[in-house]
Amino acid sequence: MKILFLTSRFPYPPIRGDKLRVFNLIRELSKDHEIVLATFADPDDGRHYAELKKYVSRIEPVRFSKPRAYLNCLLHPFSQTPFQVYYYQSIEMRRAVAWLMAEEKPDVIHAHLIRMAPYALAYPGTPKVLDICDSMTLNYEHFLAYRKDLTTALYRLEKRRTATYEGTIPAEFDTSLVISSHDRDFVAGLGEPAKLVVVPNGVDFDYFQPWTGEAAPNRLAFMGTMSYFPNVDAMKWFAADILPLVRRTVKDAELHIVGNSPSSEVTKLGADAAVTVTGFVEDVRPLVGPAAVFVCPIRAATGLNNKVIEAMAMGLPVVSTPEACEGIDVTDGVDILLASNPMDFAEAVIQLMTDAAERKRIGDAGRDFVVKNFSWGKAADILRNVYAEVTK
Repeated sequence: MKILFLTSRFPYPPIRGDKLRVFNLIRELSKDHEIVLATFADPDDGRHYAELKKYVSRIEPVRFSKPRAYLNCLLHPFSQTPFQVYYYQSIEMRRAVAWLMAEEKPDVIHAHLIRMAPYALAYPGTPKVLDICDSMTLNYEHFLAYRKDLTTALYRLEKRRTATYEGTIPAEFDTSLVISSHDRDFVAGLGEPAKLVVVPNGVDFDYFQPWTGEAAPNRLAFMGTMSYFPNVDAMKWFAADILPLVRRTVKDAELHIVGNSPSSEVTKLGADAAVTVTGFVEDVRPLVGPAAVFVCPIRAATGLNNKVIEAMAMGLPVVSTPEACEGIDVTDGVDILLASNPMDFAEAVIQLMTDAAERKRIGDAGRDFVVKNFSWGKAADILRNVYAEVTK
């Protein structure tokens, strides 16, 4: 079967959620399907074409222009369509998709995220799958509870537009995909009936192995794209309200914030001698793997947090907010520790930092849990069944 993937970001290297999902699904599906790709790309992405060509038979990259993207949004202030759809509106992308449709004649169009939906809907005769991933409406709902700045009113408007769009667009596709049952139930309640299938993310278990090098028993670790608001909010909250409580008992406790594109707010956290902000690193494992505890104090959470399942795959004991695990179905006290307020969170961290046996118990149980439930192979198998169904 030939599948045309439509993506808003070049899916390599897989260093953030959307790229991670697209790349790993393409890699798995390429074992028995032919993949062609139309993607927005930056000039810098050219150096990664060879790696992606191992799995994709043809790539049509489209140069993304931010000035034009902002202009597209400014030209539609009163529309009910989300700004993000206008942001990715491009004549060049329409042409690229048209070339691929005419020359490659794919059996299925796979649009990743609602922003790419219009390009697929231009071809009503071809089976279509929309990967909503995690609901953007739910995402906005969660982080608007914590984001209070000049952009808040704009995000509230975008939330209303996105709710309308997510309530109607899935019904125009043969099947729509979501990352968790929590997102499926939320999207199902937004509007028109649509076929929604859960395709969770996975973990590369060969890559995310338990750390066997020297341990750092005083280290707490967090990883993620550090310009993303939920991650920024999480680290500001942890550094201000939780880390000082931990250090009352564990005097030398330190926090390593590992991830690309740290915002100015995150960079400032590094002024504290107990906090290290790394910025981009090629390999997170040598920094995260030795940690005593992986912390995920995300409050403005939605979908499935890859950082949590990757840390669990490394055998790290995880302390998280319940919100950050909504799409994972973990069990508090069995394979993870959950806490909602600073005092409880700090106590959970201290418990693990001061009890090696408990660290190992939670860490081992966490790895067993993700190995059983989160493999890219299983996710791709679900998708193979979806493609078979929509092309029958």
